Amino acid sequence: MRYKHSYKKKQSNKGGKLVFTIFICLIIFFIFNTESDTRTQVSITIPKGSSVNYIASLLKENNIIDSEIVFKTYLKSKDAENTLLAGTFTLNTDDKLDTIVKTLQTYQSQTFKLTIPEGLKTKEIELLADNQCLTNCEFIHPLFRIDSLGNLNNYEGLLFPDTYYLDQNSTNKTQLLKAMLDNFQDKLPTDYQSKLEKLPKKDLYSTIIVASLIEKEVRSNRDKKLVSGIIWKRYKNNWSLGIDAALLYLKNNNQITYQDLQDDNPYNLRKFKGLPPTPICNPGLSSIEAALNPEYSEYWFYLSKSSNGETVFAKTNAEHNENKRKYL
Repeated sequence: MRYKHSYKKKQSNKGGKLVFTIFICLIIFFIFNTESDTRTQVSITIPKGSSVNYIASLLKENNIIDSEIVFKTYLKSKDAENTLLAGTFTLNTDDKLDTIVKTLQTYQSQTFKLTIPEGLKTKEIELLADNQCLTNCEFIHPLFRIDSLGNLNNYEGLLFPDTYYLDQNSTNKTQLLKAMLDNFQDKLPTDYQSKLEKLPKKDLYSTIIVASLIEKEVRSNRDKKLVSGIIWKRYKNNWSLGIDAALLYLKNNNQITYQDLQDDNPYNLRKFKGLPPTPICNPGLSSIEAALNPEYSEYWFYLSKSSNGETVFAKTNAEHNENKRKYL
């Protein structure tokens, strides 16, 4: 009797396990193979190093799955717990379980648009380009074969302002840097070297420094070439350039104090003759072209009207002081 009773108990346990297994399978089939009445496209971002628990919670929160437990059970049954990728994925709220998992196992290029305005400093671009390396990067580019660009400590002036399309899912931290340097190289006039030979300083880096000064000082393309002529002429004649915009390169605000004007630093172009040591921003094409193609004139001075930014030129210091009185 004892033997017979024990045999029935074992049969009962086996039957219970079978019922439980069938029950779990039915739940999985019902939840992930039943079409939803509404279909909504959802974009989710899975950070690098996310756990299965976090991913399940994220999917549940975005109504992509109904049960975190069933999702994790499915992954375990497929030995797929360590196969899900980080990145941004597009899913639908009525996707089946196998579709969801396959999507999260497949790399997706997620393009996003980033517009870099003309005249920004590199540190300002970095605020727009999260997770991109733009300074002190281990990076080699054909531009650096140009003599004056070979030993730079930063890329200020070479990051060409434009609209870029980047892959949000890429782990490449220099994709923006490469795109901007490529663009700079492509935009350089093919005859830039012959133009450099006609300038007071014949290296490309110095010309980009002048272009950055023009970018910060002048609005209209016509005036940019005239201002370029004034800057190069003053440089050639050993005059101080007197461009206060260079001082702002070292500041986080747009204000110049009396003390700033007394500081002994190479960006104080009232006290120091010559060009600043680096570009003061990343100039656009019109400013680069103006630096390469100066329009020389009788003018030695200029200022921008405080009312509308219009450039006013003067031949003498007396005229310039009168313009200051009128327009500043």
